[in-house]
Amino acid sequence: ITSSPVKSRLGWHIIKLEGRRDAQRWSDFESVSPKLTQLLQQQKIQTYIDSVISKARITDSVPAKATKSP
Repeated sequence: ITSSPVKSRLGWHIIKLEGRRDAQRWSDFESVSPKLTQLLQQQKIQTYIDSVISKARITDSVPAKATKSP
């Protein structure tokens, strides 16, 4: 428990430490860069597709087939 309350923009808080663990090592940027690039490209493409779909006006210009009466 903190020795004194901690103030944040949301108010006052008391912090309790329940455990510790070793920090995970970050992968170097060179090894994750291709994956990040691909992820960002996919997100941009999906955003573009969503934008196009939301602005699209789809109309049915093909007339329905006439049904024959016996």
